[in-house]
Amino acid sequence: MTNLSTGKFRRQGAKGKKGYHHGDLRRALIDSALRLARRGGAADVTLRAIARETGVTHMAAYHHFRDREDLLAAVAEEGYGHLEAALRRRVDAAGKSARAQLVAAGVAYVVFAASRPGEFRVMFSADASSLEGRRTLDEARASAYAVLRAAIDRCQAEGLLPEATAAETNALAAWSLVHGLAMLVLDRAVLGPRPARRQVEALALEVIRGSGWRASI
Repeated sequence: MTNLSTGKFRRQGAKGKKGYHHGDLRRALIDSALRLARRGGAADVTLRAIARETGVTHMAAYHHFRDREDLLAAVAEEGYGHLEAALRRRVDAAGKSARAQLVAAGVAYVVFAASRPGEFRVMFSADASSLEGRRTLDEARASAYAVLRAAIDRCQAEGLLPEATAAETNALAAWSLVHGLAMLVLDRAVLGPRPARRQVEALALEVIRGSGWRASI
């Protein structure tokens, strides 16, 4: 039940248990939405479902998300943050070689998609229903993309990619390559159902190194 005077939301059927502060509830609802997306994909992520998963009334969820599109956009924004973190970890671990960093970013992208298929699909299908929601979603997407773009810029600066080709074109080509491979893995066109992480990594590495960039990367 909701206590508007205190800004707290009490869990259903949990008398005596701790209620949620307003900001804490939004965080809990997003976490519930991420769990549902990872288990069943976007179709399972609804306001009623996340309220039930969190243990609050569905009206409590509407205090934080104006509609389902707004909710999915919040999930997608979180997803891009997770993707950015995964890319940065792998790039940082690759050392100072621009070539190794670019390959690492590409492999990390495909591995992320394979390990979080439901979340990944929501990231590329969500569209916020509010201008503010679109702005923050676009910023999260751009921040994740910037990791790949930075790796491309370093490769181009070191002469590993043709200078005649714009860096943005090279970055889009790189993104297209790894995103296409990621979708093939998710759609089971390659590797089959539930591939092991090492299989995904090996395939991504083979495809990236064997692509049209072979002479450079």
